[in-house]
Amino acid sequence: MARKVRAAAPAAGEGPTPLDYMLQVMRDEGQELAKRLDAAKAAAPYLHPRLASVALGNQDDKPFEQVIRWALSEEEGAPDPSKRS
Repeated sequence: MARKVRAAAPAAGEGPTPLDYMLQVMRDEGQELAKRLDAAKAAAPYLHPRLASVALGNQDDKPFEQVIRWALSEEEGAPDPSKRS
């Protein structure tokens, strides 16, 4: 008989999640400051994600501005300028 693998307690909804625990330690004024700061540093990425950079490129080596104009004209129902004779 195959044995089912049981999920860890926080994932199964039992007890606090690791993030809940870090926040609890961070807010506990009875803890030493260094421990509270470590908990805050560990929890911060889950509450305040960093902005990612996004690379903008072009399509088929056409100028980016031209690609945007074509996309806008297609949305408005205008014919695609690249298909004109």
